[in-house]
Amino acid sequence: MNLTGERNSSLTKKVKKEKAISAPEATVGEGASHNWFERNPKKTIIFILLFLCLFIIYGAEIYLRLTSENLDNYDSGLKRYIVLREPQPLQVTNNTPTKRYLTLTDGLEKKNYVMRIDENGFIMPSKRYDNPDVTLAFLGSSTTECGFVDEEKRFPYLTGKLLEKKLDLKINSYNAAAHGNNSIHSLNILLNKVLPLNPDVVIMKHNISDLRILMSTGTYWSTGSGDSPIVVTSTNSFSARSFFRSIKNMLIPNLYAKVKQFADRFSDNDTPIIPVGKGGSVKIDKARILKEFKMNLRTFVSICESRGITPVLMTQANRYTDAPDKIVVDSLKRLKEYYGFEYSDFKALADAFNEAVRQVALESEIKLIDLAAEVPQTNEYLYDSTHLNNNGSELSAEIIARELVGLVEIPGE
Repeated sequence: MNLTGERNSSLTKKVKKEKAISAPEATVGEGASHNWFERNPKKTIIFILLFLCLFIIYGAEIYLRLTSENLDNYDSGLKRYIVLREPQPLQVTNNTPTKRYLTLTDGLEKKNYVMRIDENGFIMPSKRYDNPDVTLAFLGSSTTECGFVDEEKRFPYLTGKLLEKKLDLKINSYNAAAHGNNSIHSLNILLNKVLPLNPDVVIMKHNISDLRILMSTGTYWSTGSGDSPIVVTSTNSFSARSFFRSIKNMLIPNLYAKVKQFADRFSDNDTPIIPVGKGGSVKIDKARILKEFKMNLRTFVSICESRGITPVLMTQANRYTDAPDKIVVDSLKRLKEYYGFEYSDFKALADAFNEAVRQVALESEIKLIDLAAEVPQTNEYLYDSTHLNNNGSELSAEIIARELVGLVEIPGE
């Protein structure tokens, strides 16, 4: 009995001892499972210190931004840069005029028009020879881009081909135009994209795009216009649109381009000559906007001549006649609503811009190619007010090649 009692007593003491030891551990464990900070005191302290450091650093940045001047590497949160308006390099598109667009045209065939862009943003075909005898470059807007013209019938390319046959030379002819570009954009392209080609002749054609921006804003540098050559962005503000655009460009650029191309078939792809605005909100100073345009033309001539390049100016063919047809009238039907003047007023301005091209060419003693005078003002050559169709582009190439024969220097002569 004594032995059994001792054993029982010993067993009881052992159980109590184990309970006494395990009870605190269980208590601590239960509390810790509900409080990460108590279970990880060191990590908690480090986290708090890091948070405080970041708060102090950011607070110092805000303070310096508001109070300091002339700091090295100072970031105000604003970025300004000049836009190089060009087609997307290495892009291949099949452009088909929509049903809506076709209602605003006549003389345009509904089919796919291939547009291929090389790695430098030039419309192909462009560089055909590594060592050409002559290099030409064309500057302009959509009327030079020729988006709805067959690839090998676009006049910038076709001009080079015709000159090759006439002069028995190897000629590269670059199309550096882009729809919506005005002469300021072309000057930028000339300086940063065309000059590195070491061209022999550069031909520029502008009219309606310049007239449009000067009519609507009175200046080439309007900050409220999408045509402004200078873009200002904020690096300190979050934009959901820019964020998702970056994601799209990084993950699905080609898929997005295909979907957009498909969707464009069912939307309006026409760009009105007259921008959206309030009627009578802009007073047009004809003398001033013509002066602005002429200064850009003279700048083009000066840049070319200072680089030993032969500059050529071209007028823009159009269907602005004294008795306009329905297509022309419809394309300008918002003139009165926006600016309070009639078709005849706009025609006078378009004619004055072509005349400005003639005047600058004459005073600068450079070659003028007068497409406005030589391309018939009918739908056989122009499918709307200003855009050439295949026939018009081929005729323009013949005229330009004929006029350039005397300007192109034959190597060795």
